Amino acid sequence: MFTATFQYDRPFMRRAYLRALWRTDGGYLLAVPVLLLMATLAMRDQSTWWFAGLLVGIISTYLGLLYFGYRRTSRWAVGREIQATLSDVGARFATKSMAFEVPWNALRAVHERADQIELTFRERPRRWILPRDAFSAEAREYLLLKVREADTSQRDGA
Repeated sequence: MFTATFQYDRPFMRRAYLRALWRTDGGYLLAVPVLLLMATLAMRDQSTWWFAGLLVGIISTYLGLLYFGYRRTSRWAVGREIQATLSDVGARFATKSMAFEVPWNALRAVHERADQIELTFRERPRRWILPRDAFSAEAREYLLLKVREADTSQRDGA
């Protein structure tokens, strides 16, 4: 059993959010400058102003949703002390106000990056980002091993 206590800070949350955003919405982000160029070209002709307005509205809405998603994520996580416990049954994350238990078979994958560990859940496209330096090398190996074991046992019966 391994236990770690950590807090998120704003720079970590910003890096984690931007990495996840690029991985999930990279193509849409690359389309934003192209759509802005199309809107600029459409503004030149008076008969296509409506199209330019539509493009600017879509881009503004998309960027606003990204910004408010980041604000919501950072507002919840920054400054709260979280205690993570890795056991044979699963992982448990607890703050002063809530506790969240994850059995190993509920996780689809674990990705270890330079400064973070990303847990990807099976049921919904949901992820948890953990600071890598909060866990010892043995705890990280244990986490990877348990998720791999649960994944192979899940596939054995089908």
